[in-house]
Amino acid sequence: MYRIAICDDEPLFAESLHSQVDDVLFRYEIQYCVTVFSDPRELLSELLRNPDAFHLVLLDIMMENMNGIDLARALRESKSRAGIIFITANSSFALEGYAVRPIQYLLKPADPVKLREAILFDYDQNFTQKRLLVSSGQKTYSFAFPDITYIEVYGHTLKIHTENDSAQCPGTLRNLSASLPGCFLRCHKSYIVNLARVSDIKRYEFTLDTKKRVPIGKENYLSVQNAFVSYATR
Repeated sequence: MYRIAICDDEPLFAESLHSQVDDVLFRYEIQYCVTVFSDPRELLSELLRNPDAFHLVLLDIMMENMNGIDLARALRESKSRAGIIFITANSSFALEGYAVRPIQYLLKPADPVKLREAILFDYDQNFTQKRLLVSSGQKTYSFAFPDITYIEVYGHTLKIHTENDSAQCPGTLRNLSASLPGCFLRCHKSYIVNLARVSDIKRYEFTLDTKKRVPIGKENYLSVQNAFVSYATR
């Protein structure tokens, strides 16, 4: 069941957005449930109790009690991997909002086509494609894609990193790439990075949300930078 939260303190807009979400998911025959919150503190309380309560969160930014940017930051700090779509009347928060890795930033009233594309992107990337399975000897490892921060290779051994753990298995980055969703990018001859976990880019390296740094190959820095910007502003 694909679980979505809508948080907006304007009841009429929240109702309209709920209807738009219904139209998209019903059309594509996706099993789902939507919960509407008028108070951002109630949504935060739910996420603190259960960081996996929702797969996708649609947030207004200008709300009483707590703005959507602060709520999104708290959501990330709670270790929730929920996708975030900002839907607001004010475009001035776009750069500030990028730090929490939103899927999209839409202006009210939400354009139906852009909203549909953002929802289906999240559904495809973060819900349907859930896990990577790799084997090493008699042992099989299972990783949720959102949990993987980066992957490196040395010789013919892959090392898959998550926030708190890592595992090794035989293989090559070329072959592994075919099993990864579009948020993973080959940024170096020895590294693949999960762009959804990138918090910053500077010359020749990414900084992840775990503070880990991942190198970018000098020979393809511009193409990697362009791919990252395209992903971040899609």
